[in-house]
Amino acid sequence: MIAVGVALRDGALRRDGLRLLGWLEDEQTVDGHLSPVPAGGRGPHDPRPGFDQQPIEVAALAEAARTALDATRDERWAALLQRCAAWFTGENDRGLVMADEATGGGFDGLEDGSVNQNQGAESTLAWLATRELALVADRAVRA
Repeated sequence: MIAVGVALRDGALRRDGLRLLGWLEDEQTVDGHLSPVPAGGRGPHDPRPGFDQQPIEVAALAEAARTALDATRDERWAALLQRCAAWFTGENDRGLVMADEATGGGFDGLEDGSVNQNQGAESTLAWLATRELALVADRAVRA
């Protein structure tokens, strides 16, 4: 919605997209860190945090935050991008690192008290893409 609103010069569509992204950010931020909705979803009365949190969800949120940052230059979205990147380095619901710098692989999921040690392509690409988005956004904000 944000990107299409910008492309079509439709301010209402852009604003709606930013509002929805803000809602998603609020829903998935707990005590200052990212707490993504788990793979199985989360209902209104489900306990938080929920687990099996997936790296692909974090990457999708990072992509949306970058789109919002490009559209607005609002540092709120740069901060969200940094929270997404930090999720992989241990700023998450269990304080566990979600990527292996030695292998270059991203782990497949954050469980309750452990990490899914598989390092699939999807999770690895999610980690690398999020990391790159955050680095580029940080440089852009500083410039």
